[in-house]
Amino acid sequence: MSPEHTDPTYKDAVAVVSGLERLSDDLVELIAEIGTAERNLYQDLAEIQARGCAPAARIEELDNLRRQLSWLAGDVERMRAALTREGTHHGS
Repeated sequence: MSPEHTDPTYKDAVAVVSGLERLSDDLVELIAEIGTAERNLYQDLAEIQARGCAPAARIEELDNLRRQLSWLAGDVERMRAALTREGTHHGS
């Protein structure tokens, strides 16, 4: 997932489906990144106990992952809103 993020708009159900496919790929990638960050953090915590170092880089990495999750949550909300608009449009 790119560190740069734009808030896409979803004009219809086709765009939402495409967005969901991209979101699914992003979530799989993010899950792997979180697993790596967790392992790294545990290693750093063990190092802190052994030598007294601070894991600042790992904290920054986790903050970046938090930001990506926030972006993905926003994408989901925009897709939900687009589907609601689409359903309302077709229901009238």
